[in-house]
Amino acid sequence: MFHFIEPGEHHLYKDRILAFLERISDNSNLYDIFEDWDQATFLLANDRVKDIRGGALLVKQDREMLHPRIQEHLRLVYPTLKNVWTGMISLQVDEDITGRDFESAVKFFYCGLMADLVAFGVKEGTPFLCVTMTPEEYRTIEMNNLWPYAKEVRAELSKDGLFHGVLTLVDLNKDTWPPDVDLEMPKFLKLKQKKVTVH
Repeated sequence: MFHFIEPGEHHLYKDRILAFLERISDNSNLYDIFEDWDQATFLLANDRVKDIRGGALLVKQDREMLHPRIQEHLRLVYPTLKNVWTGMISLQVDEDITGRDFESAVKFFYCGLMADLVAFGVKEGTPFLCVTMTPEEYRTIEMNNLWPYAKEVRAELSKDGLFHGVLTLVDLNKDTWPPDVDLEMPKFLKLKQKKVTVH
C-alpha cells in the first residue's frame, strides 16, 4: 500500500512529495521540525488507493533535536546512540468517507503503515522510531489502539502542541494487534480501485 521513496529518488516523485509536504505545512511547528526533508525517506500511500493520502516522512536526526523527555528516555535506554531515525505521520481520508467506512480506512492505513515502518526498521537496523504528529493524528491512532509506544509526550504537555513518542518497531507481529483489526483492504476501497476497460 505504501511506496518507499529514498532521497536519491525524490526527483522522480517530486509532485507526490510536494503534495505531502503541502498538507503538513499548515502546522508550522510540525513543518519546521522536518525542514531538512531533502534527505528524508518517504513512505507515501500508493496512488491506486484514491481516497487515502499521506504516509510518513523519515529522516535521521541528532538526538539533541528531539523533545527533552524523549531525549531523556533515549539516554537511559540507548546511552551511546547519538543519531536516531525520526518520523512525521500524516493521514488524509476523503471527506466523503464517514462512519464505518472511515474507521475501516483508518485501520487499514495505520496497520499498513506500521507494517512498512517495521520493514523500514529492519532495513535500517533500528528497533524504534521517534515520531512527531498532530494531536488529531495521535488521537486517531490511539482511539484504535494500534501502535506500541515505549515513551509518550502528549500534545498538552508539549510546548509546541505536538505529540512526541518513541514507537517500538521490534517484536511486532500480527498477533500483537487488536483482534478486530482487518489487514485486508476495506471493501469500499477495493471497489473504487477496480479499473474498467472499455472495448
